[in-house]
Amino acid sequence: MMAADVNTDAASFSAGTPKPLFSVNIEEEQRRNRYIATRDGQRFLVVLRAPTAVETTIAVQINWPAALKQ
Repeated sequence: MMAADVNTDAASFSAGTPKPLFSVNIEEEQRRNRYIATRDGQRFLVVLRAPTAVETTIAVQINWPAALKQ
């Protein structure tokens, strides 16, 4: 998330050099409302990217009643 000072004096507009505010892992999809600032600009509500799924292994025992007899 970046911020830049802006000047809107008179009829012109100019923006300063962007500076990082904080690092955030925002969803990459090109859609609206991935984040919103509070009215006072002090806080942000951000839609974060879901964490990467952890790979797990599942073991399935076929004919388990027979295995119990052994």
